[in-house]
Amino acid sequence: MTAVRGLRCRLWSAALLGPVLVLGACAATDCDPTQGGLIQGIRCDSSGGFDARVKQRQEQQQSLLDQRMQIEQESQQLEAEQRDIAAQLAEKQAEQQRAERELAAIRRKLAGGQQQNAALQKQAKGLEADIAKTKSEIGSLSQVDQQKQARLAELTREQQGLDREYKAATGGR
Repeated sequence: MTAVRGLRCRLWSAALLGPVLVLGACAATDCDPTQGGLIQGIRCDSSGGFDARVKQRQEQQQSLLDQRMQIEQESQQLEAEQRDIAAQLAEKQAEQQRAERELAAIRRKLAGGQQQNAALQKQAKGLEADIAKTKSEIGSLSQVDQQKQARLAELTREQQGLDREYKAATGGR
């Protein structure tokens, strides 16, 4: 009789607990393995919530890695452009210094009365025009260089943010 009674008790428990587990499995939307207990784990496992959460995390990690790679590529490109601009800027500054020295020498000759002919005056005006043009180019290159530096700093900050997000998403790996 006690065996029959134990069997009935188990059947009633299963009859009452079964729908609760099934309904709970349908309601399981947030399957965080660090939250909930045994029932939540059963719900998430039976509803596929754990698999969906793992897939979501993997997609998020891949997206972060893709974004990081794009930022690294753009950073490398900007750094290369910045090196080119720096080289052009140095070249133009050296050109300007040569022209200024040459102009100063010509002005000394003109002022000293050694050669006051039209050819030197024409050459002086040409050098003044070259210096003005070079100064304008230096200003343009400096402005472009500043823009590249600002974009590079922005990309560095964005990359650091993505690194933090990636570490948080991967648990610090």
